[in-house]
Amino acid sequence: MINPNIQHYLVWKSFNTKIYQKTLTSEHITNNGNKKHIGDVFKIIKDATGNVSVEECYVVNKNCLFIEKNGIKYILQEAWEDCFPLNVKEYYECYLKKSDTTIYRMITKPSSVKIGVEKNLPLKALINVWNNVEHSDMKTWTFLKIQAIASKAKGGKYRLCSPPASGKNANDIILHMIFNNNIRVSKPTLAKLETLLYYNQKVVPDEMTSLTTAQVKEIEGTILQIADESPVFEKHSKAQRKDMNEIDISSTSLIFTYNDKNSLGSDSKFFDDIWQNKQAFNSRYPALLLEGEVISQLRKINKAEAEDVMLTNFDKLRTIAKNIAYYVTNMKDEIKPYDTSLLNMKGRHKSNFQCVIDALTAYCDSQQELDEWMIWINDKVEAYKDMVEGPGHDYTNGRLV
Repeated sequence: MINPNIQHYLVWKSFNTKIYQKTLTSEHITNNGNKKHIGDVFKIIKDATGNVSVEECYVVNKNCLFIEKNGIKYILQEAWEDCFPLNVKEYYECYLKKSDTTIYRMITKPSSVKIGVEKNLPLKALINVWNNVEHSDMKTWTFLKIQAIASKAKGGKYRLCSPPASGKNANDIILHMIFNNNIRVSKPTLAKLETLLYYNQKVVPDEMTSLTTAQVKEIEGTILQIADESPVFEKHSKAQRKDMNEIDISSTSLIFTYNDKNSLGSDSKFFDDIWQNKQAFNSRYPALLLEGEVISQLRKINKAEAEDVMLTNFDKLRTIAKNIAYYVTNMKDEIKPYDTSLLNMKGRHKSNFQCVIDALTAYCDSQQELDEWMIWINDKVEAYKDMVEGPGHDYTNGRLV
């Protein structure tokens, strides 16, 4: 068992820095991901002292993305957008116009940054050692880890509701440290949400109840469409190129996490109540009410201590990361032919939760063990309905009947 202190957020952040310090990701894309055709640029040539000595016209004639990180602006040809996350191996500096003062780095040699894939741990063993903090409800904590990996491996659309300290977002934070593309977005606009969905397999919106009614209305149609089992959807915030107006959502995950009703103040809105078409939302996104809280008290460490711990335990952390990468990439090959009929979900609810069901079959060692998980999930779904509608509800396919 790995000491939980080794897997402190700051330690994983230090791991991320070591792997991705110079990396550009889809989060750094500007202009809402819209591409621009660049005919030619003015290449900057500097002398030994750094002064510009020559500006020469250089033909590009490509559709390009604009990227910015740490105040440095980059241009990337669209042919290389699948490289994200990427490191810049070679570039030249240029102006878009001879009269410009803004310097861009035109990338001429990107290098895709991948964590690597390795399988030397069964999924159950991996779940046991990864983020192995103490939780007051270890079944819930195990589930939270399984679903985090599951929704990274295959598209999922569902809701997780719990008390604030349950750790419902903790594992996705670490997954972002590992992959650098597990996106959490606060109060998303339509353009931001669609751009993130275009470039990322998994998006976890945050602070949704802080949105105004107008802001919710702007994104609600898109959120409903993503979970209606269509393989693609048409962007509302139009791009300059037709093929970017269509987003493949067949393997996209959109996971909502939020606090339960008992945890809210008297003047706070509950997540379900922000939607204008609540019935449509409920019919698409299954919801579970989870229990418990993280009770481990990890020792506070500073950045320097975190780096020391990371360097000392780098091989252990990398082994965990590579095994997670294996299951994210190959979960379909780990699915066992168990019967899942005990699960009460039907229709779109089951389809949008299938990634978790698949991962549970990979995790379980017997039909009996999986049956226990199916019953547990049924209980959590019913608990959510009880919280929202009160005991004794009659609830079918996400709506009262």
